[in-house]
Amino acid sequence: MVKHTNIADAICAVMADVGQIERDRKIDGGGARYAYLSDDAVVAKVQASMARNGLALVPESMAIIDHPVVKTSKGETVGLRILVEWRLHHSTGTVSLATIGAG
Repeated sequence: MVKHTNIADAICAVMADVGQIERDRKIDGGGARYAYLSDDAVVAKVQASMARNGLALVPESMAIIDHPVVKTSKGETVGLRILVEWRLHHSTGTVSLATIGAG
């Protein structure tokens, strides 16, 4: 494991290792068409570098923000937005993070 004197240095080392992650999946159906980056691709790219640099990402909470009705070309469906709060751990400290997911 690489030793860093602070969490910011560890995060920067992971960013340098990983670089940009390209979208790896496509949706084409049900009135929607777009490319997106899957969770699997992110984990595959960052997990080894995070471990090597002493970082661990742990979910702390999850909450449904809303569930709007979404209009598509084939009618209406119910969407879902979720807020996930995370804690990024390093031996020198922690950082709180939040993400919003939709589907």
